[in-house]
Amino acid sequence: MKRKSLLKLFLVLFFPILFVNCSNPESKVTRVVNKFYSEYQHDFREVNKRYITHNLYELIIKAEQIEEEDEILVKNSAYPTDKPLLIEGDIFTSLYEGHTSFTIKKINIVGDKANVRVVFENKKYDEIWEDEVLLVKEKNRWKIDNVLFKKESNTFGSTQQYLKQFINYSFELNRKSTY
Repeated sequence: MKRKSLLKLFLVLFFPILFVNCSNPESKVTRVVNKFYSEYQHDFREVNKRYITHNLYELIIKAEQIEEEDEILVKNSAYPTDKPLLIEGDIFTSLYEGHTSFTIKKINIVGDKANVRVVFENKKYDEIWEDEVLLVKEKNRWKIDNVLFKKESNTFGSTQQYLKQFINYSFELNRKSTY
């Protein structure tokens, strides 16, 4: 009898704690950032779209299309050995070479938006820096919408800014194209 009472008491106390932890927005945000940066291999073309917003995914698709189209244009041009438009380097951290490890430093959640300060490290290049990962709730799930680059050497400002500049540059270039 005492055993059943103890089991009931344990269940009554344990399950609410488990439920609160599972529904905690901070733990969900942490999980998305951890999964994204653990799986991400520094090639935006192979990013897991499950962790990014639809808007960010659309920018990535557009950038990929531009790369593919420009490769064909250059190949069929009078200058087939020229380098086509191409995004090089990591666009989800402010270091061109990307990260080898990361740690979440601080999470700030306001409504359906979260700002996550992440400390990145690249051991090969002996670099440590912080970036700010912005998440939004999309269809009731936390997703990465942008990364604000905090490293002084990065000139693009953010992931979305980088992609938009690339897209706009290709548009302007194609209007003046000599191919």
